[in-house]
Amino acid sequence: MRAAVLTRRSWIEILEQKIPPTDADEVRVRIKAGGICGSDIHYFQHYKIGDFPVREPFILGHEATGVVETVGENVKDLQNGDLVVVNPSHPCKNCSYCFSGRELLCANMSFLGSSRKFPHIQGMFSQSFTTKRSQCFKLPSNLSPHHAAFAEPLSVAMHAV
Repeated sequence: MRAAVLTRRSWIEILEQKIPPTDADEVRVRIKAGGICGSDIHYFQHYKIGDFPVREPFILGHEATGVVETVGENVKDLQNGDLVVVNPSHPCKNCSYCFSGRELLCANMSFLGSSRKFPHIQGMFSQSFTTKRSQCFKLPSNLSPHHAAFAEPLSVAMHAV
């Protein structure tokens, strides 16, 4: 599969990447549309965001939608061809916020397309992306993937209110 990889400051290369196997609780999504966030622009222009420098080549992109192309054996409620949006925030499930049901405040959150942790968390600017089933939300089939890619920035606005 090909991916848009940030390899140095202000430089993105289209590189071949291995397609990871799909585990029992995972879904592989063929990316159809993605949004370019301000954080993607910061990474591209400055090779860092805030106090988190880029320390290795990585794939940007955390606003994306696509079509399911492979499901793991434990995934029963999604099937190939379903349109989904991927939640780019991965709560740790172990902190006090996660235990109290307030995962949005997770103290150890991981984000797709982020250099906050090392190795970096790869993003979704690629032909396909594999993630946990719990991160995928099925969308109506008549919704445009381009419109659906706005789900993440719209959710940020919704949670800010």
